[in-house]
Amino acid sequence: MDLYLLKDGNPEAVEPAHGTYITFDSHGSRLFGRLLLPDFFDKESRCPVVLMLHGHPGGDKNLDIGEALRANGFAVAVMSYRGVWGSHGNYLLSHNIEDVISAVDFLREKAEVYRLDPEKVFLFGHSMGGFSALNAMACGLKVSGAVLMAPYDAGYQYLYNRPNFDSVMACKESGYFNLASENALEEDAGENAEKWSFRNLMASWDKRVPMAFIDGVKDTTSTKMGPLVEEMKKAGFDATCHLLEDGHMFPMHRATIARIAIGHFSK
Repeated sequence: MDLYLLKDGNPEAVEPAHGTYITFDSHGSRLFGRLLLPDFFDKESRCPVVLMLHGHPGGDKNLDIGEALRANGFAVAVMSYRGVWGSHGNYLLSHNIEDVISAVDFLREKAEVYRLDPEKVFLFGHSMGGFSALNAMACGLKVSGAVLMAPYDAGYQYLYNRPNFDSVMACKESGYFNLASENALEEDAGENAEKWSFRNLMASWDKRVPMAFIDGVKDTTSTKMGPLVEEMKKAGFDATCHLLEDGHMFPMHRATIARIAIGHFSK
């Protein structure tokens, strides 16, 4: 089947593509986001929804991938975690995980309002967004599939490659984040790194949930996922790994990544 990344809206649609801003609660804090909705051709149809999870610090939200998904019939939710980019509360990696679960709960609660299919909720996570997605799924979050683009294994990096972890966390000095204390991110990792490590999470993932990982050959931030994906396959997971000649932000392969996401979520 031909997969079109972007196309103009269909004038015959009963309800044309549109969007709305969303707010929802996560553990007492107000979070902000955007919901992109595709064309609807009748009054009863529901659409699958993809929750886009940004990395750290979160200025890049992969909206180009989101627009490609919307053009192919998916609703797309984009949100900011607690304590960053206007969302209330304090930023912590452990809070990111909780916020993913809160966001999915919100989308399912509002499924009728926005004409979403609550049985077809997917995750697209980049870098720390991939970390948050994988940890949320290990906490029991039920989704229909996930695409993890250069997921950042914060647990592994904190335990075994501390300079990498420290350099990533250094952007806290930028002022993007609302932190409870100067050392809050390091203290959070010190308490949780062991359980966050992807290999330790694997036993808690649902083998029936299809997962597609995207690695960058030139990526010096995230750990390559190929070896873990091979372990997952041997253990019976529905997992694939796509290796692209690119860096952590994948500027050269946006169309390729959109095709991977559309194909994976359309299975």
